Amino acid sequence: MRARFSRGLWRRPDFLKLWAGTTISLIGSGLGAVQFTALLFLDASAREMAGLTAIGVLPGLLGGLAAGAWTDRARRRPILIAADLARAALLLSLPAAALFDALTMAHLYTAAFFLGGLGILFDVAYRSYLPALVAKDELIDANSKIAASGSAAEIFAFSLGGWISQLTSSLVACIADAASFVGSALFLSRIRAPEPRPERLEIEGGIAREAFQGFAAIRRDSRLLGIAGSVTGVHLSHGLIGSVILVYANRTLGLSPGVMGLVFAVGGVTSFAGTMAASTMTRRFGAGRALVLASVLGALASFTLPAARGPEGVAIAFLVLGQILNDPFDAVREITRTSVEQAITPDAVRGRVNAGLQLLAMTGQLAGSLAAIVLVPALGNRGILLAGIACQLAGAAALALSPVRHEHDLESATPVPVG
Repeated sequence: MRARFSRGLWRRPDFLKLWAGTTISLIGSGLGAVQFTALLFLDASAREMAGLTAIGVLPGLLGGLAAGAWTDRARRRPILIAADLARAALLLSLPAAALFDALTMAHLYTAAFFLGGLGILFDVAYRSYLPALVAKDELIDANSKIAASGSAAEIFAFSLGGWISQLTSSLVACIADAASFVGSALFLSRIRAPEPRPERLEIEGGIAREAFQGFAAIRRDSRLLGIAGSVTGVHLSHGLIGSVILVYANRTLGLSPGVMGLVFAVGGVTSFAGTMAASTMTRRFGAGRALVLASVLGALASFTLPAARGPEGVAIAFLVLGQILNDPFDAVREITRTSVEQAITPDAVRGRVNAGLQLLAMTGQLAGSLAAIVLVPALGNRGILLAGIACQLAGAAALALSPVRHEHDLESATPVPVG
């Protein structure tokens, strides 16, 4: 069974081109070229670096739903190619400005804003395009391969970007990142599978009204509602835990930055292992049950974080154990969730549903971060970690109570008709 399942994708050249293109762009994006340029070339302050991060998130909050509507109005492959080429041009504008001694933080803020927006557009479009290149029963395997590329980029790319910036210049990292987007566009341009013209839904109010149809589709399908609850809970948790984890590890547990970096790098390796296990879990338990199981086990594994204490070696052991147990289940959850969502969502609204779920994710993460700021004086770092785990469990409960748990074979998954 495993051999037949794998051979199907290796014999799909158009999927392999999409996979190659996304892999190259993931590695390029992971170089951190814009951040290193701000830090090393313009000597940005901590506040300016925080502003750069925030500006990169804004486009998803402001225009993510519109991106979903746009990808449902047009063929997706041209959108992917255009987004890649536009990102390459933005990145090349940085060394070009530096040549004339005209590079400023305002330029970087502008680039970060549009790079963020184009990244959202690309992500929504590729998730909506993938089901046109593979069969439903191949979605888990396809998403596993793309997630594996993301895990590899997480392990190596940022470190590579740091060395490029240190040994040459952060502007060279910008050129390398731009080249990755050009390479991605070249692979995507070679895809030959015909893409049908999107089904147009006649909705009064134009694209502004269309943008919210993703939420209407989610409300109509209780399976998608369960997935939406999971996405919200998980990203609330990310916002809470991500806000305090470095301070907790450094000041509460007494770990040095170097040790912290090594501990958290374990997560990239174990996430990669999780991408390899997703197909096995879904074949054994069915897609819906595997999704619920990975969500519950990942949340329970997170209790190793607030449990860490004692001598440095013991604290490190608890954190490493968390990376070993939690990150693989997180990878399985995300791969399975994405695949189920793609299988049960009608193509006519797939872009808008993807965008709606991404908006819930970003809003949840922002809300979690703000909640941590307010609650940390009362709860402390460990209390915030426990609150984050509670949000993960709530997201798992949303799946367990949803009919999505009954989805077994994605090939027979039935989308709810578009209303």
